[in-house]
Formats: sequence, structure tokens, C-alpha cells
Amino acid sequence: MWKKTLKIVKNTLLNLAFPDSCFFCKTKGTLLCPDCASLCDISPAHQKRRVKFIADCYAACSYRNRLVKRLIAQFKYEPFCSQLAAPLSVLIANHFSLLDQKPDFSSYTIVPVPLSKQRQRWRGFNQAKELADQLAVILDLECDSKCLIRTKNTATQVGLPSNKRALNIAGAFACPTRKDVAGKKILLIDDIITTGATMEECAKTLLKNGAAEIVALAVAHAEVSDV
Repeated sequence: MWKKTLKIVKNTLLNLAFPDSCFFCKTKGTLLCPDCASLCDISPAHQKRRVKFIADCYAACSYRNRLVKRLIAQFKYEPFCSQLAAPLSVLIANHFSLLDQKPDFSSYTIVPVPLSKQRQRWRGFNQAKELADQLAVILDLECDSKCLIRTKNTATQVGLPSNKRALNIAGAFACPTRKDVAGKKILLIDDIITTGATMEECAKTLLKNGAAEIVALAVAHAEVSDV
């Protein structure tokens, strides 16, 4: 009973703090109006970025854009607004629509980067899963948030130099059942991609379990000095 009551109180407070109006200009009817979305500087171009375990990487915006940074901060930090997953996922979809060579992801499955149990208890949700759920609806794709799990509560990557990020995240993920990923093409999604160490470790785990290809997606790309 108490859990249900606390959930109702939490949702009520969120609705008061984040009504159905634009996060920036307060235009009614949407959390991010078209005018403010246009100020997020969604990239109209894509340069193929293949790394060791990832076939390509897409990021809709730069984390240095002040509106994008504020949206992601409010999404991930107190007072949390999980509802911002919807407009943030739309930024990714709009990035795809602006590209001259639009990617065909019709045969892919969306998989969110797993969050540590400690961080998920603190936040109450996994921001990557919220994005994955929204983008799956927009792109009409399957979303599988159980085929990749986090097995280690590692230190946050924020603040770590580039040369320590891969070591920090090494061995942190696993696939509970190989058949869930074997032969699949996967869109691996997170909110921000910086050095790509976390995405690479996830991709490495998925490929070891038989995945056919991994493409990384993020709302924003950032430099180590940005986060």
C-alpha cells in the first residue's frame, strides 16, 4: 500500500513540476515545442564512425548545445523527469530524417545500455531504457531490455580520463541467454556517447554472444571535458 501511495505522490509532484508544456518556453501541449527543438541544432549530416566492435555510431546533437545539455541534465538528475525521454528520442528520429542517406534499421532490435543497480535505485529508472522504449515506437522496432545486463556496479564514467574509462567498464556486462541476441542486428542506445568505452564494452559482449552487428545511437556526443 505504501509503495503505491509513494508512487502516486511522486507522479503528482512530477506533474506539478513538469506540466504538459515546453520545457523552455512553456508553450502548451508538448514538452519540447518545434521552435525550441530547432535550437537544439540537430545534425543534418553523418560521418561513418566504425570502431573495434561497433559498425557505426549516430548522435543527434552536440552536448555543448546548452538546450540539449539542460534537457539531458533534467532527464538524468534530480528532480528527475523521465517524461523527457519522449522529446529526446524524437531528436534522434529527426536526425535520421535529415540525413541525405537515411539509414534502414527495419531489421534491427533496439537494446538499451544497462544501468548499474545502484544508479537505477537512485534514479528510479534507466534513462537508456526510457529512450529505447520511445524510439522503438517511433521507428516501429522491437526493443529488448533484458538480453544485455550489467553485472558490476562500476564507478561512474563522468570525470574519468579517456585512458581509464575502458578499464573501469571492462567485464561489466553479460548476456543471460545467448539465443536472445544470436544473429541479431542491434541498435545500442544511450543518452550520451563520449569516448564510446561503455558502448564498446556492451558491443563486445553482444558480439561474443552471437550478435551480427552493433550500431550505436545517442542523443548527444560529448568530449571528456564536457561531462
